[in-house]
Amino acid sequence: MHLKSLAIMAVCLPFLTACGTSGGTTAAGGTTAAGTLPVNVNGRMIARQFASQVTGTNGQNGITFTTPLRGVRSTDTSAAGGIALTGQAVTDPNGTDRTFVGQLGGQGAQRAALITATPGANLQGGGVINPIANATGTVYFENGNYGDPQVTTLNAAVSAVGVYNNFQNNVFQNQVSLSDVTTIRYRSGTNGGNAAIYGVGYIGNATANMPAAGQATYTGFFEGGTSGYNDGGTIRDIGLRNGTVSMTADFAAGTMTGGITGATFNGNTAAQNNVVLNNQITGMNITTNIAGNGFTGTAALVDNAGNTVGNVASSEVVGGFFGDAAKNAAAGLFIEGTANINGANRDYVFSGVLGGVKQ
Repeated sequence: MHLKSLAIMAVCLPFLTACGTSGGTTAAGGTTAAGTLPVNVNGRMIARQFASQVTGTNGQNGITFTTPLRGVRSTDTSAAGGIALTGQAVTDPNGTDRTFVGQLGGQGAQRAALITATPGANLQGGGVINPIANATGTVYFENGNYGDPQVTTLNAAVSAVGVYNNFQNNVFQNQVSLSDVTTIRYRSGTNGGNAAIYGVGYIGNATANMPAAGQATYTGFFEGGTSGYNDGGTIRDIGLRNGTVSMTADFAAGTMTGGITGATFNGNTAAQNNVVLNNQITGMNITTNIAGNGFTGTAALVDNAGNTVGNVASSEVVGGFFGDAAKNAAAGLFIEGTANINGANRDYVFSGVLGGVKQ
């Protein structure tokens, strides 16, 4: 599965969500019954705290919550294996639902919702992840997807992607729709604060009947989380652009591997935006072990041969399998490291979420 774009906009997560979730219904062109509320969810995420400049305001155009990076080395982290995340979305009696025609001609729906999201723990060093309680938001339903909540408050936000339209050179190629899970990115901070917490993970219907043998390939998408590199004290955007996402589960061996191949490592410089920063970096690999219906491990930016580029200071991947016989897979990941970026060794952080459908 090719990726339309993996460019990371560290200060504009809603922009990334719009890239991943716009349009589309069934591959056969039929109308898919849109989902309904309420929904109750369970999931997991990795969370890390970084220097930031947090702004949370409520103006005439609604709530604005921004958390731009001001550092690329985490100052606090969740415990190994991530933290639990529970939530609920119920119908907003004062909201208005919207229906639309999707990319492939079917009908989708955006449900007005009151959304609750409750992290099951704080960070190891005491960093507090702000919960979300009955906040006004929406849940996006299309093509039999699990349901993608979007909500922003004055001190937290959740953005989800479970329906992803793939474009190459502005031409639609195909769509990925996750039926039993959606990927999430969580942000938390306090207006005027100098640090924010960023989470990446998933919510969904965890697989109860895991395969015990055989292999499965999952093709899908990657959505960038907050990422950047330190350019002499200025934090600039980075990300992987284009490429192919594929993961392989070996259920007998208990491993889940793969990631992104054939991409370019793009970002901003003082002079230009969205330029290739290192021709050697062409993808990202995950190396994880399966336990039950989940998998955990590490990640790295890699070259064409799959070799790590630069040095990885710390990384973590937390993922899981969802639906009957592990029909979907999803994961969140963080990488903190040092690599040659725009001609010099520079520190960076790279984060995001993977979603895939069993082939």
